[in-house]
Amino acid sequence: MELPEKLKLYRQAQHLTQSQVALELNVSRKTISGWENAHSTPDIATIAKLSDIYHVPLDSFIKDNNFSCQNSVMQSKKATATNRITYFLNFFVILLLCLDLFNPYGFHSFLILFSAIINSFAFISSFQNWSIFSNVFYLLKTCFLFTFIFTTTIFISLFDKNFLNYFKASNADFLFGLVTGRLVLISLLAFCLIIICSFKRNL
Repeated sequence: MELPEKLKLYRQAQHLTQSQVALELNVSRKTISGWENAHSTPDIATIAKLSDIYHVPLDSFIKDNNFSCQNSVMQSKKATATNRITYFLNFFVILLLCLDLFNPYGFHSFLILFSAIINSFAFISSFQNWSIFSNVFYLLKTCFLFTFIFTTTIFISLFDKNFLNYFKASNADFLFGLVTGRLVLISLLAFCLIIICSFKRNL
């Protein structure tokens, strides 16, 4: 039995509609239909989630396939482990970014910026369930949340006395670097918060 047939059979066995499965995976109903009609194929991470939803062993999806598929499953498990580690490290990174951004007692370190970039890159490179963004509502919600966090943090910065004091007697080059660095920090903070808020249920 081919994968599309299995997907449809296992879904019907659980008395689930395509819309219900789509909601669980944060994808559109058309995406589920495409998988079941062999118009597209879910990635390994999504197949693993489907095995949980349908209460079917993962092996039942891949036992008729070749070794490369099984190898992909092993790689997927490693990527998922990396993804979870970097997700939880993100809480610590956010704390450090807040300390660096609002600069209490002169606290500042380039290592914070560097660690935030490295951890974010590791998370994104190990994340597999990109099909969630085929759901337009989910994509728009994520973009709105990023914009809200970004603008709110900028607004809060306008009341940061330590930051505003730099504008009193500083040259243009210094101020340009200061503002650029501030925007980079705010962007990273917003992105890290997006990871916490929008990616949790897809680990």
